[in-house]
Amino acid sequence: MSVLLVIAGGALGYFYVYKPARSFVAGIAQFEEVPKLNAQIENQHPFSPPEGGVLTQELVDRYMKTQQSLRGRMGPRLRELETKYKMFEKDGGQDPSLGQMVGAIQDLAGLIVEAKRAQVAALNEHGFSLAEYEWVRGTMYEALGMPLGTTFQDAIRQASGDHDVAAAMDRIAAEVPEVNRQLVAPLTEQLQEGMALAFFGL
Repeated sequence: MSVLLVIAGGALGYFYVYKPARSFVAGIAQFEEVPKLNAQIENQHPFSPPEGGVLTQELVDRYMKTQQSLRGRMGPRLRELETKYKMFEKDGGQDPSLGQMVGAIQDLAGLIVEAKRAQVAALNEHGFSLAEYEWVRGTMYEALGMPLGTTFQDAIRQASGDHDVAAAMDRIAAEVPEVNRQLVAPLTEQLQEGMALAFFGL
């Protein structure tokens, strides 16, 4: 009887602990490719935010075009990414279970790497450096009243020791310039729809 219990316990441990853990670690390993892809961004010039943190119409238009290019490259895979994003939201006030989170991250790993490649291509198409793009994105969501905080890719970069871009994005929280609100207001619906991309640092 005791032998059967040991065998059963070992089987359960494999299927419910070891196997998910191994898949989780494999998924996390794939994320290491994300910061490396930043080297393929053609615009590597240092970026300093405009004085007063004021957006321009040119920056807003270029950001929206970059988003459109990214969405076009992602195609039907974008819907998968948006579905995964919902896993990180509280459902009815309940946090997702450990099993759900492990499964989501395991499935998410390859998708994030694929999306990052699409982002790099879109940034190159529209002449953005990563720091400039992230500043514009963060500033637009602040103007919308939806500050992003730390994105998924910020966490990946920090975990990998790549602090250069994160340091460049540090800024003192200040009152949002009125011109920023005016520029962003007509794009409210589009930006809200893009929250999944923004959360994943895209």
